[in-house]
Amino acid sequence: MIATDVPLDVFLTFPLSERDTAKLVRDSLSQAGFRVITADTATTGSEWKNDLWISLVQSDAVVVLTTNVQPPSANSLVEIGAAMAWNKPIFVLQKELVVTPPAPLQSFPRFNVARLDDLADAIRRSAAARTKKESLSSEQQAALADAFVEQALPVDRIVSDVDTLDAFTDIVNRRINARITSAQVARHLLWLRKAGRLRSLRRA
Repeated sequence: MIATDVPLDVFLTFPLSERDTAKLVRDSLSQAGFRVITADTATTGSEWKNDLWISLVQSDAVVVLTTNVQPPSANSLVEIGAAMAWNKPIFVLQKELVVTPPAPLQSFPRFNVARLDDLADAIRRSAAARTKKESLSSEQQAALADAFVEQALPVDRIVSDVDTLDAFTDIVNRRINARITSAQVARHLLWLRKAGRLRSLRRA
């Protein structure tokens, strides 16, 4: 089972016009115990695309702060698309819930900036349900750990390259004669790293 004492990661995407509101949201969620990641904090140097991808994969939820009139920016749409590809829970944050959000966001649950406690509770419930649903058995965890040690590849390389992740997942599935998804493998590896347990696996 994935550790529950590791802070949950929330990826926050927002339009540049809402930087002040985004700071309020980031500060509030941080005070509530979340680790909040944004594109500008996740990406540095020449590897920014890879850094952004890893941050999205590692996130437990994606929060989309949106204005009531403008559609999401091109960058936000890329981030939302990546979150959907990884089946990440997406939450829409608005200043006024009476206004229908832009079309790409209408199917996701909505929250008011003035009620960030409600958003925090929803993220926690979602993460708990997801962890219960996607938790690995002891046998699956052991197979994943053995494969990670034997492959001797960095976690970022495994989860950032689709072909590498699929090949790694196939190795794990052949060992346990079952089917767990690539998303489960990536999520579990990243949680092991967050919990500081990968180094001990390599020494074992």
